[in-house]
Amino acid sequence: MMRRRLLGLALTAGLLLAAAGVWLGLHRTRARELPELRRDGIDSAVARAIEEASAAVRGNPESGAAWGRLGMVLQAHDLLTESCACFDEASRWEPREARWPYFAGLALTPTDPQGAVPLLSRAADLAGNAPDAPRLKLAEVLFELGRIRESEEQFRRVLAQEPEHPRATLGLARIAFQEGRNERSLALLLRSERDLRARKASKLLLAQIYLRLGDRASSERERAEAQACDDPGWGDPYLSELRRLQRGVKDLLVRADLLLGKERYAEAVQILEEAARGYPDSVWTWILLARARIKLRDIPPAQDALRRALQLEPSSAEALFRMGVTFTLQEAYADATGWFRKAIAAKPDFARAHFNLGYCLQQLGQRRAAIESFRAAVESEPGNAEAEGLLGHLLTLEGDLGSGAEHLRRALELDPKNAWLRQRLAEAEGRSP
Repeated sequence: MMRRRLLGLALTAGLLLAAAGVWLGLHRTRARELPELRRDGIDSAVARAIEEASAAVRGNPESGAAWGRLGMVLQAHDLLTESCACFDEASRWEPREARWPYFAGLALTPTDPQGAVPLLSRAADLAGNAPDAPRLKLAEVLFELGRIRESEEQFRRVLAQEPEHPRATLGLARIAFQEGRNERSLALLLRSERDLRARKASKLLLAQIYLRLGDRASSERERAEAQACDDPGWGDPYLSELRRLQRGVKDLLVRADLLLGKERYAEAVQILEEAARGYPDSVWTWILLARARIKLRDIPPAQDALRRALQLEPSSAEALFRMGVTFTLQEAYADATGWFRKAIAAKPDFARAHFNLGYCLQQLGQRRAAIESFRAAVESEPGNAEAEGLLGHLLTLEGDLGSGAEHLRRALELDPKNAWLRQRLAEAEGRSP
């Protein structure tokens, strides 16, 4: 009897081990399955990067790092759905690594923010506040979902470690603003705007608060200052690692855009010419190349680049606008107006196009038409001191002294150190009856 029981236990144990072996085998088989990708239309440099990362997974299908890197390569090139499958597999093999749920959460956020929350929460728990990017992103997604108290808790957990953290302070300011606590929001924003990374967003929210409080001049001043602010980003180390994996035209355009921002135009031209040779069907390659050429005052090559862009995308407001700029720089104002009008037709609220059209019309002596263009520029971009000033000046010249002085005062409130505006306002007020 005892021998039969032992034999039965042995058989049971054997069956359990066999079942476990089958499960493990299936799991490992599943781990070897790579996401299916459409190869058509993928940049050849991107395809090579994906194949290298895929080969690493095939060589070691139980490596969380290999699966994670493949997911990062895919996400770096906007293959978000496919990247999520890889991050899920990476988390199976490396459950303590914060990057994998973080990247998966970022991929889901645009289309399924509710589904992203558990992933971002897991990443924040794993990372703690080192780095703090997962917790801050979690807090911001919760805020957008209306889960205010949960959002506030996450921001406060960051501030508990770094009391003056600008992004967390800005987050609490947004919560206070939404709840109607204007003075509290204002006090927080005056702290967050000290940091360059938070300045633009802080000033835009300050503009809303001042408008809510009835202080239109301060609102427009803050909005104008926000437009002049750089936006350097928050320096997320995980995202920096992801961006370093970008290849192909996207990588070239990002590098060129950074150089344009640093006014290193000749270096940008070199990169963009390389991009144009490799990716002649990229509209933004030609537009950025034209921008760099315009800055260098190489007008004919800039126009050639814009013609290529417009062959690819005839209704590109940016390309049409830049073409207008090339004619303005040559003082061919009549030609320039045609291009700016086309840009406005493609994008009716294009404030810069309205302003440049107004400038060209003014140069052509078409004062009334210029007034309407500057008025449209002000409506499209409230807080534009230059547009307000020129609108006020032209209205004054047309004899509309009251409206002219009003716009000049508004411009001077936005740009109080501008001597030209001060003189124009004094002239308008001196002529008033």
